[in-house]
Amino acid sequence: KEKKLNNTVELLIKTRDQLMQQDKMAALGRMASGIAHEIRNPLEIIYMGVDCLENNIHDDNPVIRESIDKIFHAISRSDNIINNVLSFSRQTPSEIRQIRICSMMDNLLKLVKPFMKDGIRLQCQYDDESLEVAGDNMLEQVFLNLINNAVDAMKESEQKILTIRVYKKLITDIGYKTGNRYTDYFRIGDHKVVVEVSDTGKGIPKDVMSKIFEPFFTTKAVNEGTGLGLSIVHSILERMQGTIDVQSMENI
Repeated sequence: KEKKLNNTVELLIKTRDQLMQQDKMAALGRMASGIAHEIRNPLEIIYMGVDCLENNIHDDNPVIRESIDKIFHAISRSDNIINNVLSFSRQTPSEIRQIRICSMMDNLLKLVKPFMKDGIRLQCQYDDESLEVAGDNMLEQVFLNLINNAVDAMKESEQKILTIRVYKKLITDIGYKTGNRYTDYFRIGDHKVVVEVSDTGKGIPKDVMSKIFEPFFTTKAVNEGTGLGLSIVHSILERMQGTIDVQSMENI
């Protein structure tokens, strides 16, 4: 009984944290959308101004040329951040359809495999290649973010194995978005499609786990990440009535 009580308390805490995170991200999303649009307007003016300068300077001035190139690079990076912010804040998904998840993963992996760092071994385990989920093209962004995170996590690992597993799971326990509430996505006895993306990196520190879905939180070095990847993943899956969970060897 004591073990069951502890499990229930742990589940309640986890559910509370997830709901608080969802409300926080919804509020931040609305604010971020407004800020992103306001930033994009002056950014376009800066781009047009620098473009005008580039077309009216002498090519024999390497210092000015280098400075302009740096400005263009900064504008491009800023625009990419704005696109990520807008993706994070978007509340309405595009047309939902049935997607063969294994086929989608195969097509995505064909695109990203040539850009994977040397030494990474890819393993795919599909229990049933005919499994389908209800979603849209934003699902590709979900898995692209997860794969990129997994690859980055293995930078310093001796053994670099990226594993993608897709399978169907019977729901037997109450959990986050699983139960009899009208807001729940799943019911006991339902089957859900699970996509696992795992790596052999060093793992996530325990004190960081509670922050990984927060917008703009990142453990990467400066200029290597915006901290929006997992926030966008969480937001997309919530809109498609899906969930995401993270486990790390440091926390099991």
